[in-house]
Amino acid sequence: MAAEPPGQDEPAPAGSLRPTSVLPVTASLPKATSPPHPGTQFTGSAHSQATMLRPVWRQLMLPWVFVLLSASWIIFTFYFAYNCTVHDPPSPSLVFAKSSRTILLLSILSQGTIFLLGELSATVFEAVRWARCSSERGITAFSFLVLSRGTGLAGVIRLLWKTNAGWPALSMNGHCIWALQRLIQCIYN
Repeated sequence: MAAEPPGQDEPAPAGSLRPTSVLPVTASLPKATSPPHPGTQFTGSAHSQATMLRPVWRQLMLPWVFVLLSASWIIFTFYFAYNCTVHDPPSPSLVFAKSSRTILLLSILSQGTIFLLGELSATVFEAVRWARCSSERGITAFSFLVLSRGTGLAGVIRLLWKTNAGWPALSMNGHCIWALQRLIQCIYN
């Protein structure tokens, strides 16, 4: 009989997660020899049911969709604005006979740019929030709240400032950088 490595049969402490390629053996969970898809991992402890994580590319698909969509929208907006301002336009079909229609379309394109950049920054903040939360070092509660899409402008300002003996002072905690970035995003959205 082969000797098992030390610590293999000891249960993990409650609340701890260990990434493994094999599910912990319990009475209710069957033993898995490998994940069903390459790049996925099983996590869990002896006291909880295992959860299969999605691959990283699937977790970050929405931010990348917003990057590509925003970039293409911005490039078209710049091209349309350039095309409408030059004397001899490269694409005459994009110039309307009425200047009011050109201004209307330029306004719609610029508002779409603002919307897409706002959504891009919100999805990137969500990705950073959950990536930092699930890392080994974790994340402070302030940073978790600051990066949340549900925290509005007043909440970000309140988390950015703290009270020392009744006087507000700029907080120098780790969440300060995230709060300043979110403050800029909240102001421009």
